[in-house]
Amino acid sequence: MREIGVVSLALVMLAGVLPLAFAYSGGAPPRTSGGEFPGETSCTRCHSGSPVNSGPGILKLLIGDSPAEGQMYTPGETVPLIVSFADQTVFRIGFQLTARSGDGCGPAGALAETPTPSGSGVRVVTGECGGGGSESIQWATQRRPRNTSAADFEVAWTAPAESVGPITIAVAVNGADGSLNTSGDKIYTAQATIQPNAAPAGPPMISEGGVTLFGDAVEAIAKGAPGAIAVVSGTDFAGAGSETAGTVDTNGDLSTLVGGVCVEVGQTRAPILRVAAEQILFQVPVDAALGPLAVQVIRDCDSPQPVSSNASMFPVGDVQPIFLQFSETIAGLAALHEDLAVVAAEDVFDPPAGAPPVASSPPGRTARKAVPGDIVTLFGTGFGATAPGLRTGEMPDMPRALATASIKPMVGEFEVAPADIIYAGASPEVAGLYQLSLRIPAAVPAGDHPFSLLLNGGMSPAGPGLAIAVAPPPDSSEPEVQACKVDLVLQPGESCTGSISGIQGIFSVIAKGERAGWGCIAAPSLSLETCQETSQSLLGVFAASRGDDNSWTITKFPAAP
Repeated sequence: MREIGVVSLALVMLAGVLPLAFAYSGGAPPRTSGGEFPGETSCTRCHSGSPVNSGPGILKLLIGDSPAEGQMYTPGETVPLIVSFADQTVFRIGFQLTARSGDGCGPAGALAETPTPSGSGVRVVTGECGGGGSESIQWATQRRPRNTSAADFEVAWTAPAESVGPITIAVAVNGADGSLNTSGDKIYTAQATIQPNAAPAGPPMISEGGVTLFGDAVEAIAKGAPGAIAVVSGTDFAGAGSETAGTVDTNGDLSTLVGGVCVEVGQTRAPILRVAAEQILFQVPVDAALGPLAVQVIRDCDSPQPVSSNASMFPVGDVQPIFLQFSETIAGLAALHEDLAVVAAEDVFDPPAGAPPVASSPPGRTARKAVPGDIVTLFGTGFGATAPGLRTGEMPDMPRALATASIKPMVGEFEVAPADIIYAGASPEVAGLYQLSLRIPAAVPAGDHPFSLLLNGGMSPAGPGLAIAVAPPPDSSEPEVQACKVDLVLQPGESCTGSISGIQGIFSVIAKGERAGWGCIAAPSLSLETCQETSQSLLGVFAASRGDDNSWTITKFPAAP
């Protein structure tokens, strides 16, 4: 009887504690977004531990990949709102987000869970605005908290059908300490105001010669290739000042409709990477016919009254390789070392004395020149067909090598030997992007050397070069890079080497991003980089998991041939 009494007492105690610990594990109650709205509070009304925003965590409110503050919205357009939070001192994360117009109780479109393959874990609740208001307001919150120290929550937001003026988006995040009670938690809030896009002044108009291949050559290339990324330039493609990133359709491919805008290439709709008022990035359809094709921009596409631009002719051939440049302020091709350092002079990110910054480097990213023998990866487009082939708009999840074997890279006057071409093909996760990984020939002297590629009869244009330095004398004391294998643990700064799908890569653990000190695992020759807590099937044949000390343990790797 005494034992039953003890059990009964324990159940009574749990009945009192668990409602406090888990009352809002399925989502925060309405009106706790932390926004400056009537009757709105933050999570501190239930959780305590420290003043708002006083902890070491980093909270970012994004629209797509860009900070929400200062962005513009297009009436009726649906965009992803991202709540990104990281704090290594917490163990559970929850959030609440809302959008308002007018006095803080006005309509501001609709929130909805974003369907993703992994599920966003977000639900939407509706209620009345605080402060006695009767307007119907939505709040997005988690279905259940994430048991982690870093999480991204995604919410689909559809802007109002008509402009309602400025819209304010507010979010509050609770970083819990894992004690299963409401004390000791850290609360963070963020708020952003976005403005409506100005309506286009007239019908869309493509400039003369306004369709070119996407790249940073000395001169624009008015010729494309199937599957290549191209640019159409002109006026009134969208509202003034607007810029909208491409979205993914239900098949997982890049969508052909962005913000009500579509592009037709030879009367076939093209996937769109980005839409702005004066420029659109699109992918030439993979099955596009060869020869001159008419390109048109259509605004209010699929509406009862679409508005079409003039037609501009764009020649399409089998291949037309072109390479990218990081930015107008960073001289040289977009090229990375195996450890993700930029191939450029070490001071490339330093502004001249007394001048404002002219270029920026992601935290943790460095720059250095390449030396003979280094493996570098360059990025471009227009390389042509792959084997196996790609669908129009497909964002490949693993390497797809070029179908042709006729590849001749040149670093200045020095040809790269076939054995030193590590990989040439599609770059994973971006429709239309290609990459070329190669070893710098031993005979290349120091200097900035123009790079060119002869590919299946097509030559890339002359453009920015590669920064090459004198190779240092060999260091016999430097240990060889270890081979990648299952159960190998890599600490920050350590690397291993291995082959995936016949492509040799060096997998390095680096510190990157605003989450200073966080371990990320990367292999640029395979277009691989992740900072997630765990990765369960990268490229289909490789997997690793991150530990609390920022090390990475390989859990899956192909056996050596």
